[in-house]
Amino acid sequence: MAAFTQKKQALHDKLAGCLVINKTEPTKGKKILTIVVIALTVIIPILVTIGILIVMPILFSVDSTKIKAGDAVRRSDLSQILINAEIYYDQNNDLYPLNLNALEAMLKVDGSRLPKDPSSNQPYDYCVTGDRQNYGIGTQLEDKSPVYMERSVKQTLMPCSLNSNKICGSDGYYCLDSNYLDSIY
Repeated sequence: MAAFTQKKQALHDKLAGCLVINKTEPTKGKKILTIVVIALTVIIPILVTIGILIVMPILFSVDSTKIKAGDAVRRSDLSQILINAEIYYDQNNDLYPLNLNALEAMLKVDGSRLPKDPSSNQPYDYCVTGDRQNYGIGTQLEDKSPVYMERSVKQTLMPCSLNSNKICGSDGYYCLDSNYLDSIY
């Protein structure tokens, strides 16, 4: 019956002669404040959580991309050293350089330098056999995945000892030798 009277009185209000007046009707400012409070306590945390869930994989993939890029530079550097060692071999009576300094001395004539590890700026590992007919070069990759280790010359096939603390083709230590160019061309 309350819904049917003009003043929205229930039967007991009519019998008692009462009229309820609601003076606290929400103002426009209170409605906005309520919406802001709901947004701050519910909606914003949900949006922040969604944002974190979206951004975190991107941040991790950037780090992974940086590692892969560094390793690509290292593998490219070793190939460049291989090519320069072959040039040295051709120019020096079929003998490979005794060390990377001798190879770099040849390059300085042209104004070039041997590449160094992009992270440590240290020279790559290099060894040569006593007769200077074979050599090996190696570097520590950050990505130790089997994909790269399968392409590395194995320790048993290396013509000389590169680094007593590392084993070619395992635990991220990537090696190439003087026969590598023959295998790809």
